[in-house]
Amino acid sequence: MTTENLPIFKFDRNPDYASLWEACVYTVYNEKAFANDLERLFLKIGINKASKIIDSAAGSGFPAIELFKRGYNIQCMDKMQDEVSAFNRRTKKLHLKLKCKKATWLSMPKLYKKNDFDLLFCRGNSLHFAGGGWNCNNSQATNKDKSLEMMRKTIRAFYSVIKPGGYIYLDKFFDNEKPSKVKVADVLINKKHYDLLFYREIKPKEGYRIARMILKDDKGKEEGLPNMTYPITFKEIRDIMAEVGFEQIRSIKLKAETHFGILIAKKPAHKEKQQ
Repeated sequence: MTTENLPIFKFDRNPDYASLWEACVYTVYNEKAFANDLERLFLKIGINKASKIIDSAAGSGFPAIELFKRGYNIQCMDKMQDEVSAFNRRTKKLHLKLKCKKATWLSMPKLYKKNDFDLLFCRGNSLHFAGGGWNCNNSQATNKDKSLEMMRKTIRAFYSVIKPGGYIYLDKFFDNEKPSKVKVADVLINKKHYDLLFYREIKPKEGYRIARMILKDDKGKEEGLPNMTYPITFKEIRDIMAEVGFEQIRSIKLKAETHFGILIAKKPAHKEKQQ
């Protein structure tokens, strides 16, 4: 994508974070190509249109809405009200009978039946926010021990609602992610122009990763909320998943996913690990 063909998003008033994130996601990803890749994955792991799927970090609907349009039995949830609202606005506009529920990951064992889903998504680089840090500078989110413990609790909650023999799909930034600050769109707010930038960087000495969407005006002034987290590694996630009880933990690649690494794992079909 070059700066010459970037989309322009227009807002009558200052957009909330979800609206900017939606603009970013649907710019850097091809929704249909991503869904095509997922369908090829589904064939390999035995997920079909009768399978029960939950997107635990649905955001504004990528890629859950496209999967629902293709006939998949998918439920959606997200912690953030602005994301839930953006999701539900989108499905209403599309005349789809799909709604996103506002819920936290740790509440899932109370909200959903045990052993209920054939596949659980936690994608969009979401898991490492289990300890906080979304749109704020949170010391717990950047603290290694506290962050890992919250991720452990979260993955246990995921495990409880997945059927024996079912799968989890999660992704995150690459361990060797390079600093990046790129323009992803043009934004007009009350006819005032901004560049929409996406910035991400792992700061190993400071012990955190930062990711921000930034609005830059024509005078060069930048504004944006921080997303600061502990920079968890794939080994740490794999170790937690194995501790909780998942097996066949492996990395996969999707052609349409160039931003994050992906892990899938299976809940044992023969027995359930005692939590």
